[in-house]
Amino acid sequence: MSRGAGPGGEGPPDAVEQVVRQAWGATLGTDTAGPHDDFFAAGGSSLAAVRLVGDIRRALRTDVPLGALFEAPTIDGLARLIRQRSAPSTSYVRLRSAERDTTFVFVHPVGGSVSGYTDVVAALPPGAGCVGLQARGLDPRCEPHPDIPSMAADYLAELSARHRPEDLVLGGYSFGGLVAFEMAHQLGRAGRPPRGVVLLGTYFPQRDVTRAGRIETLSALVGAIYRTPVDPRALDGLDDDAVVGALAAAACGNASLPEQYRHAGLRRLIEVLARNLAMVEAFDVPVIEGQVHLVRPESPEPRDVPTAWRRHARGGAVAHDIGGEHNALMSQPHGSRIARLLAELWPA
Repeated sequence: MSRGAGPGGEGPPDAVEQVVRQAWGATLGTDTAGPHDDFFAAGGSSLAAVRLVGDIRRALRTDVPLGALFEAPTIDGLARLIRQRSAPSTSYVRLRSAERDTTFVFVHPVGGSVSGYTDVVAALPPGAGCVGLQARGLDPRCEPHPDIPSMAADYLAELSARHRPEDLVLGGYSFGGLVAFEMAHQLGRAGRPPRGVVLLGTYFPQRDVTRAGRIETLSALVGAIYRTPVDPRALDGLDDDAVVGALAAAACGNASLPEQYRHAGLRRLIEVLARNLAMVEAFDVPVIEGQVHLVRPESPEPRDVPTAWRRHARGGAVAHDIGGEHNALMSQPHGSRIARLLAELWPA
């Protein structure tokens, strides 16, 4: 029941709900949305989600995490979450309620957000439960994780409060796959392995990356995510903090970037990106007893990924070639192909 609801079940909305409703209508181009209509079912995309949350942030002058919309994708639900912003931050984002035991868990990629999984989640069969895990560092109140094992341990603590490990299919795109693999290792070591593990375009990490190579990769990621081409040579001589500042300034000044991306928190988003990238280089990939499924794009494929992962999965590594570019793997039509594959591998 909405706040202030009367005998009929719906009452006059409060100020927060009015702001959410107005931003909702402006984003989707409708003024007839009901309080319990699902944003994504109504046609909202991940980019539209960014716009909606950005509009709400500016109107209410409060920090609304993007994950809030995935956890509560209705006007009524999102308004309630915003009112509860004093509650402790969580990485757990319910992307879709489960009607069966199996739950697909999607760990955030290197940028920290789970918004990129929208197309995959939408294409999964009805009743398939989906959970996202977003980076703790996206919340200004929280300190980012120092390494992948501690990140995996915290995510498992949040999951174990709501799910049985044997019901979980752990997965993640790119960086998220590394975290999912470490989570599977920790569950296996505790004697409760997950139902499955799937790595979506996850390369085996390299340990011999130079600082110049790391900055070049970071610049390329910022360019891909924030549509901001950056020449890494322009960052020569800068320390790590100055590199982040320069990349944030470049992204902020890009007129082609949607305004919703150009906000005061942009520097923090790039800090999370840089920290997560550094974690990859330091990550000592463990060995798991079970099998791992590898979803691969056509390109780029710089090294023999299956061979590397087979050395660390005693149950074997099964490759599934989806096609397309690495950076577009989560988008359509590849998102639907991934969803069909997941449904076939782990049916209800």
